[in-house]
Amino acid sequence: MRKIIILAFIGLSTLFANVCEDKIQNLKEQIQKAEQNKHTNKVDSLKTALEKLEKKCGEGDEMLDELKDKVAKYEDKTEEAKKDISEAEAKGKALKVKAEETKLKMIESELEKAKKDLLNYLEK
Repeated sequence: MRKIIILAFIGLSTLFANVCEDKIQNLKEQIQKAEQNKHTNKVDSLKTALEKLEKKCGEGDEMLDELKDKVAKYEDKTEEAKKDISEAEAKGKALKVKAEETKLKMIESELEKAKKDLLNYLEK
């Protein structure tokens, strides 16, 4: 169980880091283009957005921490549900397998929603 939690956290951290890096890089490119085209107002607003994003991607944002924790929680639940399915299959319990598969689909749906919430928060 401890390995699953660690792996889920690493996966979440990697996802989060990649999203932040991609968004930061995108903003930097937009700033460069705006500077080349002498759009000073746009440069200012993009720099402000970049500062906010860099702050969000850093530590100390409670809402961000909550969203990351929510994703990690659903990743853990997903792994547990998969384990339950495997156990039910090993015991030959077809009804239990179906129930656990339904449960897994619901958890995966919640996981996707949590990931979208995290990404949407970073885009603000």
